[in-house]
Amino acid sequence: MEMTTENGAEGVAQAALDGLAAQIAILDGDGRVVAVNAAWLARDKAAGSIEISEGADYLGVCDAGAGAGARGAGEAAGIRTVLAGEAETFSLEYPRPSPDGEHWFDLRVTRLPGDGPVRVVVSHEDVTRRRLSEETLRGQVEGLAEAARVLERKNAELDQFAYITSHDLKAPLRGITNLSSWIEEDLEDSITPEVAGQFALLRGRVTRMEAMIEGILQFSRVGRTEVVSEAVDVKALLTDVIDLLDPPLHVAVTVDPALPTLWGPRIRLQQVFQNLIGNALKYHDKPQGHVHVGAARRGGFWEFSVTDDGPGIAPRFHDKVWVIFQTLQARDRVESTGLGLALVRKIVEGQGGAVTLESNEGAGATFRFTWPVAPGQ
Repeated sequence: MEMTTENGAEGVAQAALDGLAAQIAILDGDGRVVAVNAAWLARDKAAGSIEISEGADYLGVCDAGAGAGARGAGEAAGIRTVLAGEAETFSLEYPRPSPDGEHWFDLRVTRLPGDGPVRVVVSHEDVTRRRLSEETLRGQVEGLAEAARVLERKNAELDQFAYITSHDLKAPLRGITNLSSWIEEDLEDSITPEVAGQFALLRGRVTRMEAMIEGILQFSRVGRTEVVSEAVDVKALLTDVIDLLDPPLHVAVTVDPALPTLWGPRIRLQQVFQNLIGNALKYHDKPQGHVHVGAARRGGFWEFSVTDDGPGIAPRFHDKVWVIFQTLQARDRVESTGLGLALVRKIVEGQGGAVTLESNEGAGATFRFTWPVAPGQ
């Protein structure tokens, strides 16, 4: 039954209870019903159960239902715990059959504060949608976890395949190189300059093939293999890269004096600089040249640039240079695998950055790329 309205305050309290979607009953210190809201009465009516109204022994009803399942016994024990002052609240989620399928409810028992008679609020809230959402989310998380395990296994298989393929491909190439050298040595007294040139060309082709195999392996590993992050002193890194490339005497390589220290995969940043500076040196076509490495902070990124005064690249080729195996000059003229800039783009974009080209034919080129100040930027 609804709370009696002996005065306006009780009427307001009842109206407030009736405005709640949860099914609510207020019990006294003996576990008897003092008041219920409209949702509670509607529940009893829809379920065709005995109406639990004002004055009903709710604890007794719970005890009577204890034999039918854990919910009745659990609810009764929880109410007694709160009534005795041993706990301020008690909660329990339980399923309940309904005409449109099983629903889940959240039972909460809360002791009301105050120095007056003991009062306990019992609420039953339908949480079926929340439970379904949680189950859906749990299924998605489990699906993603399984997909991650499959991907990790496939990556491991691909790494093993790449390693074995690389070894199996390089072995006969080394055999070709050795065999051509032995033949050339055996024919040393009778070999013509033309034949010697052909042998040199053959060995050059073998060297290019080995470089392409190694480049493909590096390209395939970017984004799949975990690389250790560390503090990277860019100035020291560039010193190592330039020493490794050993620029020809007629090309000067300079760097900005103010270079940052970043946190990230050192080997990846080294690969980017090595390819960009290496290309600037490799394709330089003038008696005297200059390559400059610059840096500037752009928000959460550092923008690096590699500028040269070499032959430049016509705008119509700006997209082509990023395509794997594409070269702008014949490989017999300038030895190249066509993998360097494709690798640069893949590494930079994998770090969340971007790489661009500014150039015109005969006017040098500037390659710019951004690199996050912090990992995951």
